[in-house]
Amino acid sequence: MKNTLFWLLLSLFGFSLASAAQSPSVKEWVACEATKLREEGWRTAPGLVPLETQLEENYRLAMEKDERGEERYCWGQAMTTAGNFDLALSQAALLAKADLVGKMQTDWFPDDGRSRISQRIGRVSTALNLYRQLENGFVEVRTVVYCSHEKAKEALQQALREELERKADELSKEYDSLLGF
Repeated sequence: MKNTLFWLLLSLFGFSLASAAQSPSVKEWVACEATKLREEGWRTAPGLVPLETQLEENYRLAMEKDERGEERYCWGQAMTTAGNFDLALSQAALLAKADLVGKMQTDWFPDDGRSRISQRIGRVSTALNLYRQLENGFVEVRTVVYCSHEKAKEALQQALREELERKADELSKEYDSLLGF
């Protein structure tokens, strides 16, 4: 329940922090969330930026708007459990990217269409990367990734073009066979 509440609060918190100078309420929220996450056992991997910095970056990317007042970035999140940190991290990154693609209007794509969109998007920015050691010896990893809406839109358009070309070729072959060409 706490995890769901955290993600809900994070997504609903608003998306409009444009400058590095943050209001005290944002800093207070970051400090409060960092404390809660630490109490739940969440840590950052050695060598990564501190938890507070990751939360601030996550907030900044989530809040940033373009010149039209629309969100500049789309995001995906995932949490996964595995026997070791590296495996859990790679699974979480893959699932977060799949979540990002899943939030696009891709319902009419075939199953492999989403993976093609994901490949076209390529590299995404990881804003939040946390882990905790579970009592059973497994590692749980939480990841949030971001991609610019423009990059996602281009990937979606390219995948759509490819899908339409493929269907046009299929129809052309079908008509040729029906007409005896």
